[in-house]
Amino acid sequence: MPPKRKATSGNANSKKRSADEPSPRSRKSARREGDQDKENATPRESDSSAKKAAEQTRTDKATTNADKHSVTPKKDDHLPYEYVCINRPQYDVEAEYHRKRAQGEIDIVEDVFGTLVEPIFEEEQKQNIFGASPKDHPDRKWVMMWSAWIKFCDLTLRAKYCDPDNFNMYIYNDFKGYGMQEILVGQMDAFDFTLRRMDDGGLDKLWSIISAIGLWVNCEGVEQLINTDDGEGCRVLINLLGCALLTALSALASAGELSPESRYLDLPLVISQYLHLSSSIPQYGIEGPYVSWRREVVKYFKQAQLDPSKGLSNTQVYLDKLENASNYYTLKYDSKNDDAGQEDEEEEESEDVCLHLKHGTSKDPWAWGVTFKRYMKMYFAGPHFQQYDITKMTRAERAKYAFDGKDPLKKISVKDLQNNLLDFE
Repeated sequence: MPPKRKATSGNANSKKRSADEPSPRSRKSARREGDQDKENATPRESDSSAKKAAEQTRTDKATTNADKHSVTPKKDDHLPYEYVCINRPQYDVEAEYHRKRAQGEIDIVEDVFGTLVEPIFEEEQKQNIFGASPKDHPDRKWVMMWSAWIKFCDLTLRAKYCDPDNFNMYIYNDFKGYGMQEILVGQMDAFDFTLRRMDDGGLDKLWSIISAIGLWVNCEGVEQLINTDDGEGCRVLINLLGCALLTALSALASAGELSPESRYLDLPLVISQYLHLSSSIPQYGIEGPYVSWRREVVKYFKQAQLDPSKGLSNTQVYLDKLENASNYYTLKYDSKNDDAGQEDEEEEESEDVCLHLKHGTSKDPWAWGVTFKRYMKMYFAGPHFQQYDITKMTRAERAKYAFDGKDPLKKISVKDLQNNLLDFE
């Protein structure tokens, strides 16, 4: 995974995207006004090669500018569930730096990106790491299913589509946050669809979804996902995400694949990604039963005897921190257990949130079916997950919100926009 560059303006170009999600639904949410500050990008018309790319299969060569580095795999014949090497993500480099800095192991670095992040990426480029087979790099832990990488690129692109600042427009404060949530719920819908129609490749599909989401949320930043004015909606969505992870881990365990010898090479890494994104969310007001799934994830990790060193740089810290930590945020700082809470705080479990306490079964121990159905009934209705996709607005709508009163995508055909061929450099 290439690292993020500092804010720059750029141009939009065409890009192929995958489209294998089942019938989606649209988000019901309130809108409010305010302002946001992000990087801007100026779109331009897609070219004919991109139109041809739209007709190719989703496992063909993919290009992403997910973090402002353009990455193209060395070959275009990857199988969907084949594992490939990826770049170490920027967020992990930064997390390791902050831990070591807090522990006094290293001095302050003024330019973390230029000093720590970029040199790692450049060295990986020299070694042709990205897209290589793990067999050629047996000691490398940064691996991912090819289908999960394609999905991650798609999620990254779609997150850009719901950011008004990428189009030189303003809609309202929380627009991108609601857009991020809409994208995530679309993946939860795909997860549910796959779970209810498990076939020979069903487990691969489930894990591909979970893997892609874990990398995507961390690269975007969990604060982007929960940056809305609907606190309860954020809490319930985080609980739903945790339920999906637990359900996937249960399925892996039932198939005998939750072990160090599993054919799923990224087990420690993916689980660690969820521990990372959830380790600090109580400080945002998402606490109590809504994050009780974190302890259960730690149990799965330890019962499977997975190696923490094959996870993120701070995996062992997260395991120690979350195994017995409270699900409540405390203002008292503790370097060993900072924002996860105190062990001796009064705990609360709610059957209204932890539905497995009442509805769990042998086939569905974490009550995913009930949890997902209840969430969709409360928060979603309609046929599409595109309410916050700016490229799917009418030209008049985009012009209404644009700073100059003109549609920023006026030179791009409706067909290309419908095929999600707009990308950003």
